[in-house]
Amino acid sequence: MADTFVGSGDKILIFWNFDSDNATPKHVITGANTGLSGVVTLALDPVHREIWAAGVGDARISVFSMDSFGDVAPVRTIEGAATGLTSPRGLLLDLQHDEVIVTDFQSDSVLTFPRTQNGDGTPLRTLSGPTTGLHGPLLGFLDLVHDELYIPNFVGINPRIAVFARTAANGDAPLRTLEGGASAIDNPRSTLIDLKNDLLIVSEYDSAVVRAYPRAASGGTAPIAEIGGGLTLLEKPYQLAATVFGNLIVGTDTTGASARALYHVPTVPGDVAPDFVLMGAATLLANPTGVASDFAKDCSWGNSADGCLFRDNFESNDLCYWSHVTGGTACP
Repeated sequence: MADTFVGSGDKILIFWNFDSDNATPKHVITGANTGLSGVVTLALDPVHREIWAAGVGDARISVFSMDSFGDVAPVRTIEGAATGLTSPRGLLLDLQHDEVIVTDFQSDSVLTFPRTQNGDGTPLRTLSGPTTGLHGPLLGFLDLVHDELYIPNFVGINPRIAVFARTAANGDAPLRTLEGGASAIDNPRSTLIDLKNDLLIVSEYDSAVVRAYPRAASGGTAPIAEIGGGLTLLEKPYQLAATVFGNLIVGTDTTGASARALYHVPTVPGDVAPDFVLMGAATLLANPTGVASDFAKDCSWGNSADGCLFRDNFESNDLCYWSHVTGGTACP
């Protein structure tokens, strides 16, 4: 059965996919050996069975086995002076090029490393500087089908969604931006591309809504759908993830009785109640901002995308390639 992963404080909580209400996690990764602190974002690599985590205030990225639990050390970390990491937020796994792309909040930069890097090392590419317009980049999305990188900017300066070429580096300007006007972009936290429906989905922290735009929207383009209102229970929405069932999982930056991870149906906009809600003391949730699922939707994987390299739901040891991407044999 597939799992839902939630980053919450100094823990990674692992639930069954259909858990709801005051469910107890089936596994918890936490303890001194983990080095976890203020986990804010997660990414999954189901091919190599790894969980990636970044935390508030940590100049480090930690990678754990998807099969581990308890007080375990990471299988590797990316950290050190040469990395340029100060406060990593977005973790975008590129399984096609064997890279990880990291948005770094404090340094206003996007850094690319080999996926297997362990310890210190210079990035393969660095995207920063005035021409990029990056200010407090948060949880982006990598669309390998169109070879584009989506980066949301923090509210403090120039709130917008900027779209770059995947290989953009220092001095490169965005291909397009979504900002101002009717776009209602205010304080975006996370972006998600729905490849099937050609949509850009954005979580808005201050407005407590999740909005959908045409994927290639630019300028002041207005959203075409919105989830928001009292029934949604949305409060300070953060990371987004999608599942094969059409559900949108939303992490929230909330504590206490309000702490919850929500499961919404993105095709039903408006003030709609979530299908499932994880909340309650037994869940151990506290500021559950980071969410991920190993039940991928349409080859698109929360905040890390494989560009449709794999056709099914990423079962262990199942490497069924799309022929038009890899040149291999088509899947049955």
